[in-house]
Amino acid sequence: MSMSVMNKYDVNQRKTVDVLWFVEHIARELDVACAVKSLAARKYSLEIEIRSYYAHAVESMKHLNPRVVVHPFFYFSSGALATEDYIKSWPTSTHFNLAWEQIHYRAHWNVKAPSDEFAKKMVLHHAWGEFYKKYLVTHGVPEGNIFVNGQPAYQLYKSPYRNYFKSRLTLAKLYGLDPDRRWIFIPENYRWAFIGKKIEFFKKLGADTKDIFELKDFCTRSLETVLRWCNRAGSEDGLCVIFRPRPAVNSKVMHQFFSDRVGRRSRNLYFIKEESVRDWILASDLVVSSYSTSLIEAAVAGKPAYMFEPFPFPDSIQCDWYKYADRIYSEDDFIQLCTNSGLSKPSQALQNWAEKEMLSKGDPIDNLVARLNEILMNRRSEREEINLSEAFRFNPNKTYFNAETHENDLFTMEDIQRRVEIWNRTIELDSAKPTAGTKEKIHGETEIINKTMSRSDLLGTDAEQTIQELNRLIRKLYRKGLWMSSWVGTLPEEPTERAGLLQRIRKKCSLLSKRAGMPRTHRQEARALARGIEQRLDYQALPDSADDIRFPWFLYWEIYWVLKTISPYLQPGARLFDGGGSASLFTCYLASLGFEVHSVELNPTLSRQCQIIAKSMGWNLHSYIMDMRRLNFPDEYFDHAFSICVFEHLDYDIKQAGLSEIARCLKPGGLLAITFDYRNPAPGVVGYGKDTRPRNQLKSEEDIERTFLRSGHFDLVGNKRFFDNQESYLIHHRFGNTPYTFGAIFLRKKNQGD
Repeated sequence: MSMSVMNKYDVNQRKTVDVLWFVEHIARELDVACAVKSLAARKYSLEIEIRSYYAHAVESMKHLNPRVVVHPFFYFSSGALATEDYIKSWPTSTHFNLAWEQIHYRAHWNVKAPSDEFAKKMVLHHAWGEFYKKYLVTHGVPEGNIFVNGQPAYQLYKSPYRNYFKSRLTLAKLYGLDPDRRWIFIPENYRWAFIGKKIEFFKKLGADTKDIFELKDFCTRSLETVLRWCNRAGSEDGLCVIFRPRPAVNSKVMHQFFSDRVGRRSRNLYFIKEESVRDWILASDLVVSSYSTSLIEAAVAGKPAYMFEPFPFPDSIQCDWYKYADRIYSEDDFIQLCTNSGLSKPSQALQNWAEKEMLSKGDPIDNLVARLNEILMNRRSEREEINLSEAFRFNPNKTYFNAETHENDLFTMEDIQRRVEIWNRTIELDSAKPTAGTKEKIHGETEIINKTMSRSDLLGTDAEQTIQELNRLIRKLYRKGLWMSSWVGTLPEEPTERAGLLQRIRKKCSLLSKRAGMPRTHRQEARALARGIEQRLDYQALPDSADDIRFPWFLYWEIYWVLKTISPYLQPGARLFDGGGSASLFTCYLASLGFEVHSVELNPTLSRQCQIIAKSMGWNLHSYIMDMRRLNFPDEYFDHAFSICVFEHLDYDIKQAGLSEIARCLKPGGLLAITFDYRNPAPGVVGYGKDTRPRNQLKSEEDIERTFLRSGHFDLVGNKRFFDNQESYLIHHRFGNTPYTFGAIFLRKKNQGD
């Protein structure tokens, strides 16, 4: 190469930054990168620049001067595309290898290891667990160059990170999917079927030629078979089969493979490469893949995860973690699993293994931020050099980016800024983390509990247990001829044979068939439920819901979120207060768990129905016609208190009087959980008796503080600023089609003298 076509840039014109974080594949890496950038700026004021490893190579070497360079991989330096030039461009930077591929089968054992002296001795390596540390040491990496942390991408399935990702309804709108169908997610990873020109490359890295061709044959046959199974599943009513090619496989290549080997695509089979695997895992009902580590992610997320095995795995592709995965060996088994939700269960064994091996050292994202800060502090203490020697001469016309193998891997700085802003709102680090030494340490120091509703909160295994228990309770009461009040506060009365209205309601909910044992409704309740259905925004029912018309998932969320937070403080036989929920699903569920529940109510019909249920079920449940402003209970009588979607109906003065009375009746330190409509524009909701004054509203963080904290009786538990995730699940057509949602807050009664 003639020097006349080489460029030498003045290093003094380059911008010095703390960290330059390179991303190879957006879907795999960018979520963690942006979350780290958000946290690092908040906690340590670190400046992290995020760039594409290949697409932004020239720009980065020309304009940036990083103290730390974070690589997505680092196998060798000499001759490695981009990597070699980065080492020469930033010779005094600290090079940190994130190593996004760490779980290796035998064919990858040598191929994916650091192989030259620079990679082994001059690079810091990030390890997800002790197993990878051992692997690195075996291949010559000093222990001092290894940071054992955890898998940061797996942490994204935990709160609060999981709240960042797109909801099922959003994905359904973006890609024309039916949210009411059962979603089967297939993240493909038969990479060896498309190895093509890379065979010689892998041979040079130490791969066995026989293994390569064996794997190519195995993956080609397996992929064709799995695609045929998916195509059949896509012909089933009630399913959406979402097939996602791995990031390095071009969509056109996959479509051509399907066309050549399978033929015509069935109506409910979708090939979608967009969005991250995390978006799809969290939104789907079932995850099935090859030997992809996406199955591990699905297990961590609490999803049913199964491994395709239409043909026995070759020895060269075997890996230890496979023994924890449930297998699918035949097409009929696959179809049955897809169509019968009762057969698929969360992959508990795989989840337990993953959390023990790769999530046992705390939050890996937070740990990674702390480690980067530590590296930078050490560099400053050692009076670092900042690449101010003679600049590396490089060819600005050199091609680094391959659009075929890195489809969908281009991003702009505006994309990064937008993502980081969302992460800033999602994480809410400063407000969610209690001051050291305080009592507010419910569910970890950084978890957000005072927040608006999110359907994704119901996707975990603990939520699934609550959902199933609620469904069983509803069906049990129906079989006994008992019914609880609906989500709009109504009860069925005398059965009517004129069920046309009810049938139309059921059709709106996609519940066309009558469920055995479900009580019929009457005209008044039918009208109320019809209005309620019209308020549901892009509604997606929970699978196998016992009665989605009367008990939509909003109620399940309220119950799950409240008890998830307060359960650690509920002693057996605790005496509990409920404000305004007699005969409700929440009150009955509390009583069914064995607690002593006292519920106050202004509606005599609901109070009477509560007493009927309590007597029939033998529960320690009591209902009273009583105003919350004047509670006829002794001081410090209750351990804890609840009020589910009641306070938004009350005038400000009534709210304050009710809070004062509840505080009087609570024991010192007792908790009060309240849920409410949030951002609801209807005047009959924001104020009792259609009082529309702003002081009655619950539409902002300031409204929350004014309404619930200025009384002086309670402290807010958990995050000190109410978190609005901007998701809306209801809409008022009569008030400007304004979307709104539900929210929850948790208060603790102040001790005397606080």
